[in-house]
Amino acid sequence: MAANSMVETAYHYIREQIVRGDRLPGSVLSENELAAEMGMSRTPIRSAVSRLEQEGYLQALKNRGVLVKDIPFKDMLDTYEMILMLQTASIDLVTEKETAFDLAMLGERLRLQEDATAQGNYGAYVDHGLAFCKGVIGAANNVIMLRVFDSLHDKFKQAAMVNYSLTPTQPHYSMTALNRKIYEAIRTADYGEAKSALRSANQEARSRAVRGYM
Repeated sequence: MAANSMVETAYHYIREQIVRGDRLPGSVLSENELAAEMGMSRTPIRSAVSRLEQEGYLQALKNRGVLVKDIPFKDMLDTYEMILMLQTASIDLVTEKETAFDLAMLGERLRLQEDATAQGNYGAYVDHGLAFCKGVIGAANNVIMLRVFDSLHDKFKQAAMVNYSLTPTQPHYSMTALNRKIYEAIRTADYGEAKSALRSANQEARSRAVRGYM
């Protein structure tokens, strides 16, 4: 395997573990152990770790390994707020531009999230919930809005997965019912109700984050 390919493989492997919550904040990773786990030398691991440091996921500890960084509480709340702003702005732009929501796609994403909820698959629940959210934003036909959402996607997923791991006794999967309300409001073109449901979803996400930091 070429050197660049090994760096990419190591980068995506470590990053995905962090985003999925398999490597929780506060965990210390060993480059030697990662190299052995992936069957490669430390050189591509070190390059991958450096890239993840730049993205804010990791922090090198002198002679002690690599730390998975905490998600700043304020950053988490700001992320939730920005996603709410993108979704509500999309609804307004759909009205102004007289474009339309892809109801078939939104309905399918909602169905998959409901299936994941019934199966107790939290990772799939989060993935389909974020895809539903992106579908709402995409209706505005604004590529910059979609780029902003994409830049927040993995941090949002990491926050959700970490919170799920750290609060096993708390109720989860609440966004499924809220997304059902959002979908039904959009389907009937009751955009005021859709924005109200989005605000409720945002408040639920913020409350869940607060519980995770208590």
